[in-house]
Amino acid sequence: MKLHIFDLDGTLADSNPVWDTADRGLVRKYSLDLTEEEISSLAAMVYEDLYDFLVKKGLPDVGLSRIKDELDDIALYEYEHNVPLKKGAKEYLEKVKAAGDRAVLLTASPERLYNAVLSRYDAMKYLDDAWCTDDLHLPKSDKRVFLYVAYKMGFDPSDCIVYEDSQTALLSAMDAGMRAVCVRDDFSSPTEYNAIINDFTELL
Repeated sequence: MKLHIFDLDGTLADSNPVWDTADRGLVRKYSLDLTEEEISSLAAMVYEDLYDFLVKKGLPDVGLSRIKDELDDIALYEYEHNVPLKKGAKEYLEKVKAAGDRAVLLTASPERLYNAVLSRYDAMKYLDDAWCTDDLHLPKSDKRVFLYVAYKMGFDPSDCIVYEDSQTALLSAMDAGMRAVCVRDDFSSPTEYNAIINDFTELL
């Protein structure tokens, strides 16, 4: 039996375009001087990396929680109405459950966002549990967040498979002794992982 740990944004959900729009709004609001390449890279960053990067670029140090709330507020409508799942994502979740494996969600997005999109596709029923990293007080740059999920679900790290589009998270998962599958996204360009897919149809 395996434990499948899924990220949401850019992995199960094709939501990074929403974050690109939200990030651009944030850059405009705070009049930050970023190149187009730098702006395009923001959507695939975990919140902590995004905040640190923008502070270095001149963002007032208003606190990570405030910036997260601003971005989440912009994104909520899109999650409730427009954000699609990645190709084959729901079918793959169904396949995992049918095989007798366990599936959980580990995301930086709060419950109001992940529940909005996954419930719209009736996909929550395939998950045994769901965690937001904020609630665990551990970012995905810290391998302990992956080890905590494995422990809570009763799995050895070697029996866990992590699906992510973030280089930071992929590295942490591998450091935790888990298999890391990169779900390629146009807004991210991970370079280290155990396997790579373009979407979940490749695993069906």
